[in-house]
Amino acid sequence: MPGVAFLRVRNPYAAAVYGALAPRSINPPDAVLAALNRLAWLPKFGPPFAVVSSDFSVEKVELERPWLLLTAWRVGLDGSVTSVEGAKSVVEHRMYMRNPLAKVSVVVPKPHRLVPVFATANNATDRGGGSAVAGASLRQSHVGRLRREVLRA
Repeated sequence: MPGVAFLRVRNPYAAAVYGALAPRSINPPDAVLAALNRLAWLPKFGPPFAVVSSDFSVEKVELERPWLLLTAWRVGLDGSVTSVEGAKSVVEHRMYMRNPLAKVSVVVPKPHRLVPVFATANNATDRGGGSAVAGASLRQSHVGRLRREVLRA
């Protein structure tokens, strides 16, 4: 049944599901998932990092403190820690949460300033109201190439 539907969804996980149902979505599900999964872009564009999934593995992180403890998936649980004991406590708490997306933590050196950005392939351009930083990063990434291919189709 041909037709056009426009959905504006605040939950990015629901947006990925709805995008997967449509054969030609403005924001393809791969783009939404790449924006949600930090491990999709951290190796190429991010700072040095370590991935931990248990409280005892925090002791093996060789990055200089203070740290920023991120979750591998964007779920709003990020926080900074200044000691190994504090990081162990945070990771242990995340292990017991019911949300499976919170079980893998990413440790990065704490930056001087944090700028929250959530960008998908369609809204990450400078002229489209998105963030210039996100737009520049996505244009160089696999997601940016996906966007150009979708726009040509």
